[in-house]
Amino acid sequence: MIREILHDASLISFSPLIYTYAILKYGPRGVKNSILPRSLKKIRSDIIIHSSSIGEAKNALLLTKQIKRFLPQKKIQNTVFTQTAKETFPETIAMPIPLFIIQKFLIKTKNLLFFESDLWPSYIFSVKSQKGRVLVVSGKISENSAKFWRKMPILKETRNLVDHVFAKDEKNASLFEYAGFPSVSVSIDLKNLIFLEKREKLNLKLSKRIFFALSTRGEEELRFLLQGHIPEKFGLIIAPRHNFEEAEKTISKETRYEKLSRILNEHRKGERFNIEDVKDQIEESIKKGRVILVDTYGFTDEILKISDICFVGGTVSPIGGHNTLEPLSFKIPIIIGQNNWNVSDDVKKIALIVSKPHELKRLLSNYDSIKENQKIEKFVNERKKKLEMEIEKILIYIV
Repeated sequence: MIREILHDASLISFSPLIYTYAILKYGPRGVKNSILPRSLKKIRSDIIIHSSSIGEAKNALLLTKQIKRFLPQKKIQNTVFTQTAKETFPETIAMPIPLFIIQKFLIKTKNLLFFESDLWPSYIFSVKSQKGRVLVVSGKISENSAKFWRKMPILKETRNLVDHVFAKDEKNASLFEYAGFPSVSVSIDLKNLIFLEKREKLNLKLSKRIFFALSTRGEEELRFLLQGHIPEKFGLIIAPRHNFEEAEKTISKETRYEKLSRILNEHRKGERFNIEDVKDQIEESIKKGRVILVDTYGFTDEILKISDICFVGGTVSPIGGHNTLEPLSFKIPIIIGQNNWNVSDDVKKIALIVSKPHELKRLLSNYDSIKENQKIEKFVNERKKKLEMEIEKILIYIV
């Protein structure tokens, strides 16, 4: 109990500094999204799966679905850290205030699974006080975080309470071991869970093929896409990873465009959205040569259903690349830039890699020769087999 009291006292005493740092780094909107919206709702569940923001929450919900296939009698609740994740996935609950004295009375579970990262000591303490299991699945940790976990006294005790870490790859497994977590194994990136879903494209019979650029980062990538090298037979849809306002400023200087939010506000009848609902508006925009800007979260999957080929962002800008698996799960060919160090080697083997804007025109002009890619089919089938095996390993630890 002493360590729990010290944890709560430390968090409370440092909270003004944490709040100030968050304001400076993320701005008022970032603070509102991450720090302020905490839940006081009681959580009673056999299994709690916690994730941080939208991307992790989306995959954590897929994990929930797969566990229920094997353990239908278990009640599973997903918690999230950010408000955007809570708004995007209403079935989740915002994580309670990260103080042991509060979480101890709000949370009752026998199994706590952290998806990827976002490990909260108070969460771990509260579950362990009930003699529950704590796991990390698809675990990832940066070098700086590993050093922090290794050095901080309170974290030294916390990490020993984690029953097992399923690291997403060998590099992250080594970092978790360096950080001092007692039980670590090399697993698989559970972003691959989308390959276990039945994901089918729609044939809306649009007048142009759809070239979808998702998770674009910064002005550099937008200009790369907008330099006039995309053939007329393609309509362009762009989904920035964030900073929608900045993306709109850049696009407005280069070409005509339409915002998805305007289309949705006019035609969406409820919170759930199907791309078929706005087929006519999509068709009208691409016929007129307008770029469609996806300026709201949570609609990537629907747009992928009508996409013919994709560009994955963070690969022209020096970011290293974002999630290539979503388009591949629909068996859609992908284009990436040369800054792709975060993209796995097996994905690079089936991706189309460009270094100059004019190379987009060459690839898209030859679309008919690349749309049927047997390598993608083989890649998807292999991922499915690996995932089934990995989920069975995780289930062994659940009580």
